[in-house]
Amino acid sequence: DRIIIPVFTGPAAVAYYSLPGNIALKVPGVTNSLTAMVFPMVSSLQATADSQKVRQVYVRVFRNVTVIAAALSVSIAIFADKLLFFWLGSDFADKGHTVLILLAFTNFCLALYTALYSFLLGLGRLKVLVVFSLGVVLLNCLLLFALVPRWGIIGAAWAYVLSVIPVVLLFWWVEKQYLQLQGRMRFYCLLYLKVGLVSVLYWLVATYVLLPL
Repeated sequence: DRIIIPVFTGPAAVAYYSLPGNIALKVPGVTNSLTAMVFPMVSSLQATADSQKVRQVYVRVFRNVTVIAAALSVSIAIFADKLLFFWLGSDFADKGHTVLILLAFTNFCLALYTALYSFLLGLGRLKVLVVFSLGVVLLNCLLLFALVPRWGIIGAAWAYVLSVIPVVLLFWWVEKQYLQLQGRMRFYCLLYLKVGLVSVLYWLVATYVLLPL
């Protein structure tokens, strides 16, 4: 994205895109450090053929990663304008806060993917990772060429958002093909309902109490 953006919008636009992106990158950075033990743990369990324990680790890890990543992403999205304003000034806040909001959601998905990456690496499913990663890169490139010429850095941010949505399909594939988990749709509906309700309450408190202060 940082190579394609200046071709259509000029080099100055890269700063308005990449610096907000540096904030959003903290989300997968935090979750990646917290899930560093997933690869060796799953690898050792896979070696002992303890499939039940692998399922338990998967469910527990991704519930916790989802909650932590959502808390960070929602916080960044809510305070996007103020983060950029106090860090870089009003110019960056005006031009980059929408980008930061979109990239916060993108990096929420990437936080889940990095944990899943470690999990699949522990299972030895390298082919799946390679095919999926290349597919995401190709999709992102196509969307960048389609959206950046018309919408600039906002289009680049949307291209990134749309290119990581297939992570949902990868989760479905892993849970069905490798783990044979049941009742996951109900689990995800309840989990994201809780996340959504807490996010709305957080937004109300931030908007009407914290931000005015």
